[in-house]
Amino acid sequence: PTSALASSQPPPPRGFASAAAARLPAAPLTPEEIKTKSDDIQDAFAEAREEIEAAMEATGTTYFNEEAEYARECVEKVLGEYYALCDALPEGDRAAFQRANGMKMEQLKAELKQIDHAHDDH
Repeated sequence: PTSALASSQPPPPRGFASAAAARLPAAPLTPEEIKTKSDDIQDAFAEAREEIEAAMEATGTTYFNEEAEYARECVEKVLGEYYALCDALPEGDRAAFQRANGMKMEQLKAELKQIDHAHDDH
């Protein structure tokens, strides 16, 4: 008997990311979709900042590693959303979006590095 695992066929794509990749080229985003995604990025940015702050406050405690890991996950999420939206925008909109938000993303990266250094100091 052959098992499903032995099949040479790859499993069907699952989830949002694979569905998005399967329908290339993608239709341009509507202004409403752009606003929603941009708002989601702003919310994720605020959450990531809060988690970085919580991790910094936990420096030297038993909670630091857990707080730092969650902060990293939040930063990765917002950066992923930011770059995905940049890739989806037409050139002119992309440039404007990057001007408005690029420094915030760099700020997150720098603050995340502070977490790594805070752990090294203790």
